[in-house]
Amino acid sequence: MSVARNLARIGRQSAIYGAGSIAATLLGIVLLPLYTRYLTPAQFGDAELALRIVLAVAIVSRLGLVNAFFRFFFDGDDDAQRRRVFRTAFWALQATTLLGAAVTALAAPWLGERVFTTPGAGTSIVLGIALGVYVTVNYELTIALFRVQERPVAFSIRTIIDLLLTAGLTYLFIVVWGLGPFGLLLGTYTGSLIVWAGVLIEQRSWVGRGVDRALLREMLRFGVPLMPAGAAMWAVTLINRPIVLAVSTPATLGVLGAAFRIGTGVLLLVNAFQLAWPAFAYSIKDDGEAKRTYAAVMGAYLAFMGWAALALALVAPWFLRLLTTEPYWGATAAITPIAIAGPLYGGYFIAAIGVGRMKRNRFNWIVVAAAALVEVVALILLVPPFGVAGAGWALVIAYGTMFGLMLWREHRVCPVPYPWWRIVRIPVVLAVAFAATLLLPDAGAEWLVVRLLVAAAIPL
Repeated sequence: MSVARNLARIGRQSAIYGAGSIAATLLGIVLLPLYTRYLTPAQFGDAELALRIVLAVAIVSRLGLVNAFFRFFFDGDDDAQRRRVFRTAFWALQATTLLGAAVTALAAPWLGERVFTTPGAGTSIVLGIALGVYVTVNYELTIALFRVQERPVAFSIRTIIDLLLTAGLTYLFIVVWGLGPFGLLLGTYTGSLIVWAGVLIEQRSWVGRGVDRALLREMLRFGVPLMPAGAAMWAVTLINRPIVLAVSTPATLGVLGAAFRIGTGVLLLVNAFQLAWPAFAYSIKDDGEAKRTYAAVMGAYLAFMGWAALALALVAPWFLRLLTTEPYWGATAAITPIAIAGPLYGGYFIAAIGVGRMKRNRFNWIVVAAAALVEVVALILLVPPFGVAGAGWALVIAYGTMFGLMLWREHRVCPVPYPWWRIVRIPVVLAVAFAATLLLPDAGAEWLVVRLLVAAAIPL
């Protein structure tokens, strides 16, 4: 298959996956007024921290088996072998996630009041984390079947159903029953649990019984080295929370959470691409064709995502005033860097696929750990003088470091002929557009029109 056809294929699948990502982002924006009106900044900060802790515990419970599932699935040429791959990962994850949830629940009375600031809610928040660990990992693996089956429409439909359930349940738990930050967690994970059960029934022919122990050892050999990388990635993404909390207040953490809700709007496109990318990239059998396709995808991705990030940054202040109350308006300074960080994050994953293709991912964690250390230093230097804006730029520095190091690592094990003469133009154009976000006023309808014109001119 030609590179042009591969680009059309990944573009088509990304567009369909994008429907679910757009729905997820819109839901986050629509629910933001609910969160900011019925939760104080400190309560919202607790909920945001809990959601991130779920991701951290899930890294350990996952054992890298979801990534291994994508890699090993395409090693098989028949359904029987591919079902064995899924079945082995499924039952192994049932064991690890139940254990992770149980340990988290047992720690709830001790952990809750020491980590969270909402009076009397710490234990229930940790129990919500335990539920989230089990649901998050098992949902991710089971719904991945739609991705390897190249059924993006089915995947997006389930995603939208999940979002609608989440919205309704979150409203019920927060507004009607007044459960505070625990209600946000309960609404988020109960909706996903219902959808997961439905997908499991639909895909029951893939489950079966038993674990192929020899295959499991191979999958763990591939996946376990990704755990340190996953932990380091969690640190890169979330280390700003405890540092901001240490040098500032819980209210500041809530403001940063609001900035992430809007600034990561560009991730709806990044996430749509990432949903299609692993299965697509590994399904290309010929190494030469794969490398040419990876190079073409990288150039197109950075250009398009960079434009999307700057376009969002240009109009973000109006979104913030529309969707939040005045205590959250200080988030404006952090939205632009958070949006810029999104394309760098996705670029890292494009480069990492080349390393994964060669099954040389054992040292990925060093790349991400180095980025985490760089971010810690940047946070310590930037947060005290610049507040939430400093946290946003520290994230840009971290993701930029991670992207650059992974490109170097990929070049060592799987050289890809990237079109650098095209790529270097992208940051130049984006830097000029970024200057407009600093020079143009951020209030008034007439300046909103001017900013929209600047955004429209970026592709030209």
